[in-house]
Amino acid sequence: MRRDKDLDRREVMKKFTFKGVLDNFRTSVAQQSRPDQEIQETLRPENFQVKREGFRQTGNFS
Repeated sequence: MRRDKDLDRREVMKKFTFKGVLDNFRTSVAQQSRPDQEIQETLRPENFQVKREGFRQTGNFS
């Protein structure tokens, strides 16, 4: 009895490929955007902070 359910389930399940999923995803995303809805923003250096990450060197390692 259990085998029959598994066979039925396999027949109903649709096979997906990675390429097919990506293609469907691309087509489902709205490709139409009006120019008046687009936001243009200029990146300026004063809007950012530069930080140095890592270990501070203490002492002389020669």
